[in-house]
Amino acid sequence: MFAILSETVTQPIEPASARAARKGLSPLPRGFDDWFARCVTRNPGRRYQDADAAFSALRPVLRHRRSGRVTTLAATPLELGFLPSLERDVWLEPEPDCDPEHNHLASPGDELARHQAHAEANPLSIASCRALLSLARRTGDLDLTWRAATLLVLGGCANDQERLFASTPIGLAASTGPLDDRLWREVAHPRLDSYVASAMAVIGPALARATAMSPRADAPRPDPSLRVDPSTSESQLARAFRHTVQLLGIQEPRLYLQPLVSAPIVAVHGDPMACIIGKPLHVRHPQAEVPFILAKYLAGLRPELYVPLFIGSASGLGTLISALSRLSTGVLSGAEPLVATVARSIRDAMRPGELSLLKSTLATLKQHRDTVDLAGFIRAAELTASRAALVLSGDLGGACRTVLRGPARGLPAEEHAKELLSFWVSDTHGRIRALRANSPSPIAPTSRG
Repeated sequence: MFAILSETVTQPIEPASARAARKGLSPLPRGFDDWFARCVTRNPGRRYQDADAAFSALRPVLRHRRSGRVTTLAATPLELGFLPSLERDVWLEPEPDCDPEHNHLASPGDELARHQAHAEANPLSIASCRALLSLARRTGDLDLTWRAATLLVLGGCANDQERLFASTPIGLAASTGPLDDRLWREVAHPRLDSYVASAMAVIGPALARATAMSPRADAPRPDPSLRVDPSTSESQLARAFRHTVQLLGIQEPRLYLQPLVSAPIVAVHGDPMACIIGKPLHVRHPQAEVPFILAKYLAGLRPELYVPLFIGSASGLGTLISALSRLSTGVLSGAEPLVATVARSIRDAMRPGELSLLKSTLATLKQHRDTVDLAGFIRAAELTASRAALVLSGDLGGACRTVLRGPARGLPAEEHAKELLSFWVSDTHGRIRALRANSPSPIAPTSRG
């Protein structure tokens, strides 16, 4: 206690550059020490009076020439400028209703909630995002300030101050905890029907085991000599793979690093599953996008997402559910021969207890069949995997670049990107980030390999 008291009250505050050097970090810009010292000085009268004054003083520091190069916010990797092409008329259309001063009688919290809902519904609106950022700053929500500024930067319409907000690690930018069951319920897209999901969670493992018995002839095969143990491998890809699996809370698939395979990732069906990481993730994709790609693919291996994403069509999923429902009651008359064969192979692959659970979940699903939208469920499964990947990667730019390259199952690439933009500024995303910030994190992969 006395050591802490001495450090916080009497000892000189260590310069930021000295601490960065001690931790092996890159050198800080010239002038940063003076700026930081004024921010943390123990004399309140010498501190910057507000955030605007602090950011104004920091801007020229970040633009300072160092080693013949100009460090400028305009060079931030977030500056993509591709989003306005999605809906330029919305970007340019003014929205007076988004004025932060619109309702003087509402509390700041109520105003923030209203503007957050508006930005979530209109993520491509400059006025909506700017109003949200302004209110987030007024209410002290640093994380939402950062998220709103990031969205403006991605749209290619941010000013200097907004670029600064987006490039500054504030708020919950280090939100790193795993996705437990509570967080999965938050991550799941609202249209991921719980009755269908419960049935898929039972069918998924059996479908994987059944598919393993009759793999496609043209599917890449795992090379035993290229199997790696992610817990001991020095490969950065393998370490990132294991870290992502831990964050997602799924059973760890066997891993094969096969750079001659043309696909980025290939699932080898079974229980447990296996994954082949192919050439694109080794050499083609920018390294910054790999965490999102890995997380999205691995999230899709969760049982409730695996079945709809594997089958891919509402008609196919509905036919399978119907066949399994009849098979669980002992009658399979009327089903097409191929469907009947698939249903029987899934039933035969089920372990003790799974068949009775399947019968129960399918009976419940049948009671609610009038409200079930299987096409919407498949789209929601795709979006849930993307939302989970965005939560884990924290990289909105990488997520949008990936989904805009497509393809997605029944979901146009631009609509997919807009869904992620809406989720990025949503209150749901904020809650998830706050909960993850307070959760213990698995050890992150290092830069080795």
